[in-house]
Amino acid sequence: MISIIIKNLYKKFDDTELFNGLSLEFNAGQAYALFSPSGSGKTTLLRLISGLQNPDKGDIIFKNNGKIIHKPGISMVFQEDRLCEDFSAVDNIVFATKLSKTTATGELIKLLPENLIHKPVSKLSGGQRRRVCIVRAMNYEEASIILMDEPFTGLDIESKKISCNYILNKKADRLMILSTHDTEDLNFLGLTPVNF
Repeated sequence: MISIIIKNLYKKFDDTELFNGLSLEFNAGQAYALFSPSGSGKTTLLRLISGLQNPDKGDIIFKNNGKIIHKPGISMVFQEDRLCEDFSAVDNIVFATKLSKTTATGELIKLLPENLIHKPVSKLSGGQRRRVCIVRAMNYEEASIILMDEPFTGLDIESKKISCNYILNKKADRLMILSTHDTEDLNFLGLTPVNF
């Protein structure tokens, strides 16, 4: 099981200093919420953990049962959807994961009406697209870490509850880190808040 240790992290954009010696630990198998104010660097921290950005200084250490390893498999729900617009929801899932069309269909209908999942995602609403992104992230089998950046944007309360139950059912023993401004998300998912 994978854990993350962040040691003495520095990150600056132009004149804006986001992290000045930030140190955090994320324990294996747990679920965390980055629950800091807007502009504090929640998205940047997720991007640093994923390897999409590099810190100016400091270390992000991944351990598997206490042994330091190279970066493990990571799946991510980005703030922007990053879907293939002309693909259907099913084809987006098949393209990004190793699921068959039949299995992808079965996963999607847990969160979306079946009449929507074969339409191009460009025809879906914002909340429907977010649910496709959640299914994609939760079904990337090589991921031992799941990162989610404001995953419930555009979802009504009922859709959010259903999506949270789906996430909990699919998480297994993987480490999950989610950024949010909403205390409801902490309660629905049993997240440990992390402020920095």
